[in-house]
Amino acid sequence: PLFLCKTLDGVHAACALLDRALLALDPALSAHLLRHSLSAKIYAFPWILSLGSCFPPLHAAARVMDLLFAEGIHAIVLVAAARLLALRAPLLAASRPMQVLQRLPPLDADEMILSARALWPRLDPDLQARLRSHPVTTASPPVSLASPSAR
Repeated sequence: PLFLCKTLDGVHAACALLDRALLALDPALSAHLLRHSLSAKIYAFPWILSLGSCFPPLHAAARVMDLLFAEGIHAIVLVAAARLLALRAPLLAASRPMQVLQRLPPLDADEMILSARALWPRLDPDLQARLRSHPVTTASPPVSLASPSAR
């Protein structure tokens, strides 16, 4: 798996996919974070690298792991997107959104899992395919932050 290779290609790809998913799901929040130079590689790298185990409390992180075992490792991108969407109001109100992301509230695993699963059908089929394959596929086309209509 690309999450385990020494260059962490799967983690880097997941961060790029999170940026793209957030753009599709909430363009205003995506633009706000990018205006503050906050790509997913800046704030979500530890979330994705740890597969959510860095989300306290520990029992909630274990439930996220259950989701990853059930749905696939790619679901960590959906969990991260759901986490961001749950923090939408404080992130948009913050003049320094990174401070919000550095002080995350405790994870409500059941709510986050439901939210993450609800995001899947909102993503276009190309993004769904990239999400499914990114943990193991090295020959995928580059991921662009441009919206599909802008390409």
